[in-house]
Amino acid sequence: MMISQLNELQKETFAQFKENIKDCKLIDSSDDYIVKWLVARNFDVDQAEKMLRRSLEWRRANRIDEIVEQWEPPVALVKYYPMGIIGNDKQSCPVWIVSFGNADWRGILQSVSKRDYMRYVCYMAEKSFHEMRKNALQTQKPVTYQTFIIDMDGLSMRQMSYRPFREVGIEGIKLSEANYPESLRRVFIINAPKAFTFVFSMVKPFLHQVTLDKISVFGFDKNEWSAALLKEIDADQLPVYYGGTMTDPDGDPKCSSKVSIETFVIRLWGSILLIHQV
Repeated sequence: MMISQLNELQKETFAQFKENIKDCKLIDSSDDYIVKWLVARNFDVDQAEKMLRRSLEWRRANRIDEIVEQWEPPVALVKYYPMGIIGNDKQSCPVWIVSFGNADWRGILQSVSKRDYMRYVCYMAEKSFHEMRKNALQTQKPVTYQTFIIDMDGLSMRQMSYRPFREVGIEGIKLSEANYPESLRRVFIINAPKAFTFVFSMVKPFLHQVTLDKISVFGFDKNEWSAALLKEIDADQLPVYYGGTMTDPDGDPKCSSKVSIETFVIRLWGSILLIHQV
């Protein structure tokens, strides 16, 4: 919800909230950013203030403000975390593609610590925030949301049943909901197998209804989900594989250069960790 969409009562509530947090040092002082915290708590001023202040303390304790410039992520996450920005949607919001189903989640989680993995989640969230600010400067209009295309093709029950995979997934959602409220414009989950209902049932309790309302889930009907994507994203901002016209310089229809979709196999021999690209 943008500040321009508030009704009179909500505007009064927003004014009170803004007065209550005037001592806070925010990463974005715009009204469109501040109102996100109210929306996340259904315009309950006290709850929104508590949420915001807890998040600011979390940012301070974890040095989130400097994470993009000062933290060097593990190579395994940089190379193999299956996520990248491929363009902007029709509202100038960054569009992320997550090649979720093709990732070797066991391999990734066995090659990095849980702390580094969760820190990388924050790192990527901050990179997206920087991208939104850049788009806002270029378009001279507010850009405070992002769009996700989450491709489940290749997701197996073996991956979903891996306990560390489930744990970091739930923890990541909790972290995002607590510290990056109302950051999603649309989420398209495509090529979702029947077993996906198992994953979704685990994460739904941790998502606010306002977030759930932005999620659309599609099966393997490409005509159906590509049509939905093109309603929100221009063809020249979308890879050919997803119904657009973009390709990599080498003709790759998935634009793999923008999204890490390689996989790797982890083998532990004694105390030696070998990462083999396949």
